[in-house]
Amino acid sequence: MNVSLTPRLVDYVRQKVDAGLYGSSSEVIRAALRLMEERDRQREAALTVLRSDEPRAGDDDVIDPVDLFDKLKDAVGGRM
Repeated sequence: MNVSLTPRLVDYVRQKVDAGLYGSSSEVIRAALRLMEERDRQREAALTVLRSDEPRAGDDDVIDPVDLFDKLKDAVGGRM
């Protein structure tokens, strides 16, 4: 696989390697992709909660915002 980066991103990756945070540019890219996967998983979990608690037409139920927040926090692993 070949990936092209903007000069700004190339500099950013080099800074991370030069700072000793990563052993190579490939490690930086893999870490970034793992974070993207986690963010996507959290977003999907949050959307699942929102869809399941969404009021239905004609329902008189009111969603408790604190309860909804707690459910969202649980869905994304407590990171909110």
